[in-house]
Amino acid sequence: MRNPQGARKRDLQKGDDDQKGRLMRFIFRFLFLLAILAGVTVVSYAYIGDLSPQREPVETPVTLDAN
Repeated sequence: MRNPQGARKRDLQKGDDDQKGRLMRFIFRFLFLLAILAGVTVVSYAYIGDLSPQREPVETPVTLDAN
C-alpha cells in the first residue's frame, strides 16, 4: 500500500493552491471593476459636472514709452 499520508498532504496542498487561485481571481476582478468604476466616474463628472470657468474682469496698468 502506498503512503496515504503523503497523498493526503498533496491533496491538502492542492486545496490550498485552489484557494489561493480563487483569492487572486477575486482580487483581480475587484481591481478591474474598481478601475472601470473609476473611469465611469471620471467620464460622468466631465459630462455632468460644472466645468465652466469663473469670469472676472482683470485690469492691468500698462506704461507706454512714447516719445
